[in-house]
Amino acid sequence: MTGNGETNGAPDERRLEESLEDLYEHAPCGYISTLPDGTFIKVNQTFLDWTGYSREELLAVKRLQDVLTIGGQIFYETHYAPLLDMQGFANEISFDVFCRDRRRMPILLNTVQQRDPAGNPLLNRTIVLSARDRRQYERELQQARKKAEEALDLRNQFLSLAAHELKTPLTSIMGHIELFQRRTGKEHSLNERDERALRTIAEQAQRLNKMIASLLDISRIETGQLAVEQVPIDLCALVNQVVDEVQSTLAGRQIELLCPIQPLIIQGDELRLRQVFQNLIQNALKYSHPDVSIAVAIRQEQAEALIEVRDRGIGIPQTAVPQLFNRFYRADNVDQENVSGLGIGLYVVKEIVELHSGSVTVTSTEGEGSTFTVCLPLDSTLPF
Repeated sequence: MTGNGETNGAPDERRLEESLEDLYEHAPCGYISTLPDGTFIKVNQTFLDWTGYSREELLAVKRLQDVLTIGGQIFYETHYAPLLDMQGFANEISFDVFCRDRRRMPILLNTVQQRDPAGNPLLNRTIVLSARDRRQYERELQQARKKAEEALDLRNQFLSLAAHELKTPLTSIMGHIELFQRRTGKEHSLNERDERALRTIAEQAQRLNKMIASLLDISRIETGQLAVEQVPIDLCALVNQVVDEVQSTLAGRQIELLCPIQPLIIQGDELRLRQVFQNLIQNALKYSHPDVSIAVAIRQEQAEALIEVRDRGIGIPQTAVPQLFNRFYRADNVDQENVSGLGIGLYVVKEIVELHSGSVTVTSTEGEGSTFTVCLPLDSTLPF
């Protein structure tokens, strides 16, 4: 106790109160308190500095809705006030206020309503945030999005045009290659070196044809024009055919196929699903050692058919898995292994499978191999 009767802690308490008051007044956001009808009863200096009003002006006769734009006043009465009455708080409510010099200032309100024990509203405490920077950011974001969409449209147009322009002469080239192969095959007029050269030309033409087809598929996907038929398909028979076709073109490569005895019937587009399984099986072979076999297994789980393509190849880094089905994406270890490709195939696979109301997933361990699983719904009109 001091000589004048004050405790030693009194000056410290006053300094704390002054510090808290200073923090309230000059916070980086506005603080306002209003009665349930919107009448101002307390306002901090930050809000006054933003709007140009004096404290006396606001506390004398003003209500919050009086400083809002006409649209804001309507929204206050029809949405903001009823929301407070209903749930006792309102977050991230956007308004425009008229400053004293009639400038419009965008703000965001976060309000909590204080109520008495009976639940009657006493006052509203509100944090006011300036939304000027946010509005500018949103405008810039919209402009950037518009430019990105325009660039994407131009790219899609270019891909479609380029693919079509390339396909026409390539079709002619492939036709002449096939004709030449038939003629020379009958006449046996080429030596071994020339035959190898002709086979290489034919293989590269086929490879280029597949790349062009993939580019056309991307263009159709991006423009929503990739359609699929819905006809009954025996999934086991289809995958079996694909395995035979791939093995016939890659002599010496081993593919282990495990199918159930009973047919698994789905509704789908045979051509597009053939494309899916060709891509996955060829990828498994491409990323595996030539002496190592891959496995394709088909099984039923309740109302779905699962097709797994497993390899024991280079695997996929875990950081790459979430992006693996993005267009034009290639994992880093693929480039290190000098494996060719554009990063298109898995993107097209995913889109085709999803058009069949299915899904495709991957599990992988780098250096040990990968398993791609396609899940497709069985024909619901047939018993499972």
